[in-house]
Amino acid sequence: MSSLVSSTSFTKKANWRFWLSVAGIFAVLMIIGYIVQSLIQTQILKMIGDDLNAAADTGAMVAQKTLSLREDMTKVLFSDDEIQELARKAFSGDKNMIPPFAAAMGRDIGWLRADGWMALTPDGKILASSTQAIDGITAPQWIIDTLKKTPSAEKGINTSPPMMLEVQDQKIPTQLFMVPVRDGDKLTGVIAASYDQTKGFSSLFSSMRTGRSSEVYAVCLPHGHLLSRSRFFGELADLGFVPKGVESAVLRIQIRDPGRRLQMGDAVSDETRAAWPFTLPAEAVMKGGNGIDLKGHRDYRGELSFAAWRCLPEYGIGIISEVDVAEAIRPLTILRLAFGALMLLLAAVGLAVALAMRMNTMLARKAANAQLKIEELGQYKLQRKIGEGGMGSVYLATHQLLRRPTAIKLITSQVGPEATARFEREVTTCSQLTHPNTISIYDFGHNSDGVFFYAMEYLEGLDLDDIVKRFGPLPPGRVIHVLRQVCGSLAEAHKAGLIHRDIKPANIFLCNRGGIPDFVKVLDFGLAKQAGSGSQQLTMANAISGTPGYISPEIVNQAPLVDGRSDLYSLACVAYFMLTRKPLFKSEKTLEILMAHANHVPPTGRELGTPIPEDLEMVLRKCLEKEPAQRYPDAESFSEALRLCRDAGSWTDADAKNWWYAHPVETKDKTMPTVPTNEQMFTVQIDSVQTKDSIQ
Repeated sequence: MSSLVSSTSFTKKANWRFWLSVAGIFAVLMIIGYIVQSLIQTQILKMIGDDLNAAADTGAMVAQKTLSLREDMTKVLFSDDEIQELARKAFSGDKNMIPPFAAAMGRDIGWLRADGWMALTPDGKILASSTQAIDGITAPQWIIDTLKKTPSAEKGINTSPPMMLEVQDQKIPTQLFMVPVRDGDKLTGVIAASYDQTKGFSSLFSSMRTGRSSEVYAVCLPHGHLLSRSRFFGELADLGFVPKGVESAVLRIQIRDPGRRLQMGDAVSDETRAAWPFTLPAEAVMKGGNGIDLKGHRDYRGELSFAAWRCLPEYGIGIISEVDVAEAIRPLTILRLAFGALMLLLAAVGLAVALAMRMNTMLARKAANAQLKIEELGQYKLQRKIGEGGMGSVYLATHQLLRRPTAIKLITSQVGPEATARFEREVTTCSQLTHPNTISIYDFGHNSDGVFFYAMEYLEGLDLDDIVKRFGPLPPGRVIHVLRQVCGSLAEAHKAGLIHRDIKPANIFLCNRGGIPDFVKVLDFGLAKQAGSGSQQLTMANAISGTPGYISPEIVNQAPLVDGRSDLYSLACVAYFMLTRKPLFKSEKTLEILMAHANHVPPTGRELGTPIPEDLEMVLRKCLEKEPAQRYPDAESFSEALRLCRDAGSWTDADAKNWWYAHPVETKDKTMPTVPTNEQMFTVQIDSVQTKDSIQ
């Protein structure tokens, strides 16, 4: 009996200890799960914040560049001596001078792509305009208030806040850019260009939308009105936010918080909306601040949202990037559901001891195997191979959380630890480059096998090598348009102490970015090197690297110091290829091409069979000087010289859109050259004077 009691007591004690152990393990798992979930939640919110900040920064840059360009163009046109002289005579009271003044304005206003113009006296009377319906009347008070401001010495132009302008019973959301007309020191009037705010950067903002709810929009700072097209215009119209028949909500609704989620069928009056407070980002940007909110607030539809915002006080606008919380944290919601399901599973497993131990062992083994596979490239899931070269392969991948297509470049383990370490240093440096015309590097690291990889943005379009070979030479205006974008990318890299060393047509990619056609992306900074490094150190001892048709003389001659002017030489070679469809020097032997770059005078466009405008060829020839000191000192100077060419600006966005529409070719994904040829990356061994073609 005593033995039975003892055995029963031991069994109960063992069961108690077992269940206590199960409860302890379950509690530990709950704590670990909560910590992991919190860490993942923090990371997801950080990525959401990064995306919102990037969208807000891009939107602010687009708006600032658009408005700055309008200011510059308006100032240039309206400061013209002929226009100013006609305006002074018209403002002097000589009515006979108004028709020739109006004729001159009508002749030149199209160049601005403005929607109209007007000439105003200092007291606000409209002397003449592109719309006769407003001639002779006194301008609205907001225009008169802008007139009273003194143009800044830096800009010499006044910019009005965006407001509604009534013309022939129509309300047009308008912003004015005013240039003064003076007779000596006396202000006799102003000439103003008017722009419809439903146009311009609204279309660019539309192209920045992702998912179902993300939106980038502009807000008018003086009164908090919407200043760009809303992607939810249909919902706003159904709710009565805008009058029937109106095609845009621009300057017709204020960005206010309804305090609740608005439902279809909720008709809201103007009086009710006027009592609502401004949304959190709208109020912040109206106060002149920049910031981000990841706690959640209600947007102008009443939806709980995250947002980032930027203020442009000099133009009277703010930019808000917003996304619905429900869409943004969907991965986190799925994670929470998965976590809850896991806890239920663990509780069920705890009820069946033997089966639980067996299943736990199996699940742990499967989880470990799955984890090893997942950790091969961190949070990136590889889809398919899109390129391959001597130093690695490129894959199309998807970020596990962001679902963003990404290009992953794996560096082959055969390059050795020294080369891998060099790639790590260079990728770390190149990832700091932020110019929009430079391909972006998102991440880098090692997989479970120690293979080095880095993640960069995934592009779709065509490189210059494809475009020129398939469709022939490009017009000078388009060539200048492309070259200046490349100069912008190189300027930032050179200031950071980096030279590209492989500027060639295959590394200059044209795509549609943010609604902008012919947008340039400079590829493959993987061979970039700190400026000032001797050519002996560029790749390996007694070796030089580059692309034969586009390599600079100083690299061929192994000059002790190589700087950004080497890239300018290569870019000029690319320009001749774009203009003539032919390389500057052509030979079946790589060494002959190298010697030609080092010693021969480059042929002219006419000698290559395609005459080039004289001013453009003079700029390119300066970049092709054998001595770097005789070239332009930097990429900005090269770009400025291109800007002054006669054909600069002749290639417009409309021309680019028409070209792509007329050439409906299948675009390709691009991150690096995929097929080795004698015009791509090579290594020349100096001691043995032997050549070997290979992609680096």
